[in-house]
Amino acid sequence: MTVTTKQALRAELADYSQFKSRIAKQYYITDKTGWNDDLTAFTLPNGETLGQPQTPTIFRNLTQNIEGYRVSGTTADWVENIGRYCVGNPSMMLSVGVALSAPLLKHLEADGYGVHLYEDSTFGKTTALNIAASIYGHPRETRTAWNATPLALQNEAFSRNGLFMPLDEISEASPKAVAQTAYSLFNGQGKLQGAKEGGNRKSIKWLVANLSTGEEGLESYLKQQGIKVNAGQLVRLLNIPMKRATEFHGLADGKTHADTLNANVMRYFGAVGVDWLTYLVQAEKSTLRALYDKVKQSRLKSLPDNSEPQIKRVMADRFALIETALLLAKDILQWTEQDISNAITANFNEWVNAYGWHSKKHTQIIEQVNGWLLVNADARFEEFPPDGTQKPISNKAGYRLVEDDRYFVFKSVFEDEALQGQAKEVALPVLLKAGILHKGEGNGYAYLQRMPHKINPKRTRAYLVEILNEDSEI
Repeated sequence: MTVTTKQALRAELADYSQFKSRIAKQYYITDKTGWNDDLTAFTLPNGETLGQPQTPTIFRNLTQNIEGYRVSGTTADWVENIGRYCVGNPSMMLSVGVALSAPLLKHLEADGYGVHLYEDSTFGKTTALNIAASIYGHPRETRTAWNATPLALQNEAFSRNGLFMPLDEISEASPKAVAQTAYSLFNGQGKLQGAKEGGNRKSIKWLVANLSTGEEGLESYLKQQGIKVNAGQLVRLLNIPMKRATEFHGLADGKTHADTLNANVMRYFGAVGVDWLTYLVQAEKSTLRALYDKVKQSRLKSLPDNSEPQIKRVMADRFALIETALLLAKDILQWTEQDISNAITANFNEWVNAYGWHSKKHTQIIEQVNGWLLVNADARFEEFPPDGTQKPISNKAGYRLVEDDRYFVFKSVFEDEALQGQAKEVALPVLLKAGILHKGEGNGYAYLQRMPHKINPKRTRAYLVEILNEDSEI
């Protein structure tokens, strides 16, 4: 077919195609993977669409990982050669659950999240990552590394919207990049940028579930570089110690078990993901929600009544979601409900033992102030009563009451140094409850006390604190 170059005739052709032609078929053109608006079809990164959308989809954003999203073998092959070797090994089962949970996020109106498995290099973290990646494609070709800029990882997340994103070895990335990524990746939206012509450019958005690995947890890795971890980062990216595989299912030992799995995932991949997405396309949406609500309520009831809100949130929004995905896929995986329940319980216990039963934000406040006191106790506090042996003090922070080992800390020093970066309104009640800070004198001073006249003739108000010993529960 040739098209005229005459402007007037081209305009008439455009009018005809829009208003008079009844032959042309309509297509939905998108540069985004994942679910369509009515959840009747799912577009994979290779451009394949599963389901029967009312309007056919054309995908125009093929990524560098397109070749990785393919099928080798059948679901039965995967179950026989990979899935059955995961049963009884909680970290491996969790990794599969994270991968399967990704396309459920939009159905259940859940936020994106990640799980970071950490332990030393012999524990099989990469094996677990390979198993999870084999759900949707070739493990090596679909895997991403932490060793990238935050913007590059955001682009990778966008290219896998609605799917699972495996990330290997956190230590390969700079701590600064990891800190930025751990927050932004699960925020689900790229950075807003202004346009030259005014207004803002359209920002990219995504929804993914991520599995990450490394020899260290996020918090300890960033602390080594002096980067403070936001408590919200540890809820978006759950840090879970890796549990070594102990069930070998007839194989000789742990090494043989790992070697077998790492070889098999390169032969059998992608089929489980296709069957899983096909199931979700056809499933009653109310059924998915009903099971999730049931699992969530059951798991929340298992927690102590006085559990912190963050603990409840992680149980409901993360572990219950993963368990729901595994239960929905149990016939595909050939796993039992009991095996799934045991794996989720084991992983939650590993997470909460590492995270702590108390609010992470409160724990960070207590550790920060107690640490400041330990560092400054000997050098910056004048002893009372004096014994004549203490050297002159520069940059004095207050007074130490020798008899009961308590400290009066000047108000400005305590608020500017010990509480640096913390909101006073949040920190002071936490410190009082923890036993570091003593109750104030009242009369409008809930946290401040006047120093005794014999210590400070002006009786200036200060904070009275003491150092927590190692046996104190935080």
